[in-house]
Amino acid sequence: MIVVFEGLDGSGKGTQSEKLSARMSAKGIDNALYSFPNYKGTSFGLEVGKYLNGGFGSLDEIPPQFPVMLYAMDRFEMKKNIMTDIKSGANIIFDRYVPSNIAHQAVKFPENEQKTFSDWVKRLEYNILEMPQPDVVIFLDVEPRIAAKMVELKGKRDYTDSKKDIHEANNEYMEKVYKMYKKMAVEEDWIIIEATDGENMLDMNVIAKNILIAMAHKGFPVEEPRLF
Repeated sequence: MIVVFEGLDGSGKGTQSEKLSARMSAKGIDNALYSFPNYKGTSFGLEVGKYLNGGFGSLDEIPPQFPVMLYAMDRFEMKKNIMTDIKSGANIIFDRYVPSNIAHQAVKFPENEQKTFSDWVKRLEYNILEMPQPDVVIFLDVEPRIAAKMVELKGKRDYTDSKKDIHEANNEYMEKVYKMYKKMAVEEDWIIIEATDGENMLDMNVIAKNILIAMAHKGFPVEEPRLF
């Protein structure tokens, strides 16, 4: 089984993916957790960090296809490890995956061109690079204004000394990305987890419990010895 966590920066993806992994391990369920971008672990991950730091230009100057390929190749560099884990029977948890590539880059196109671009990204990652497709995607629904507050509370990150990268610093862009995530979540039948009370983040353990309940309703009960 492959589980993907998606959402804006600051929505708690890292925390919740780690909690799910720990829960599985406690139940004796073999699993492997991967976090993307892999800023220090792959050659392309380093380039993603450079992109987010503005090293290739501003958000408006860079053709969307360029960052798509950086993110895709960052994942591709880890494909051998991922496939080895899958073949060994491990459940895979991704903190960000292909949907992030779509949500963050498709919004740079007019609405009537977004599906064509989204389909291109999927062909690149799932067909050409043959990355495994997820069984379930969990969207942590946190509005941009709340997510931005959470980003500001973060410590120093691997890829930047700035408080915000070129994505996070553009409020209009983040609003568009959020709406794209919401649209994708509905159209592609993701698990949608309300992670705030409208003003503040919910307790991380409450969110984790709601994720387990939603996964069970989808047919993936973590309480069971096997998830498939």
